[in-house]
Amino acid sequence: MAYRFKPPESKQEWRDYFQLRWQILRAPWQQPPGSERDEFEANAFHLMVVDDTNQTVGVGRLHRNDNTQAQIRYMAVLPQFQGKGLGGQLLAGLEQRARKWGCEEIVLNARTTSLDFYLHHHYQIMGEAPMLFGSIAHKRMRKLLG
Repeated sequence: MAYRFKPPESKQEWRDYFQLRWQILRAPWQQPPGSERDEFEANAFHLMVVDDTNQTVGVGRLHRNDNTQAQIRYMAVLPQFQGKGLGGQLLAGLEQRARKWGCEEIVLNARTTSLDFYLHHHYQIMGEAPMLFGSIAHKRMRKLLG
């Protein structure tokens, strides 16, 4: 199977992108559609992974916190596509954009179930992050971009 990594462009790609974010990151906790978006969408860099049938199988977003720091949010890969390296490639694409912006570091709040993934990609745990929906523990992580 072939995969493409690209920013969403068409209306359908944007619908699919946000649908996947909601499906994986919000729906299991009974959060309404629309809760997968925030005030940074318009000024962020969005990246999606599509397979050779044009199914969206992974998503991620990067926005700037300031001139030296970017933040990753809403990383998700469909469970049946995990373990194929797609998350790592998606992460690398977001990191590449942060470097292009001239950022020195990336921060993120990782679910504790995803810590091994980010540690494998050289992110460091900086401390606790806010609990999501009263039940999803997170850690604040960062990676220096050298």
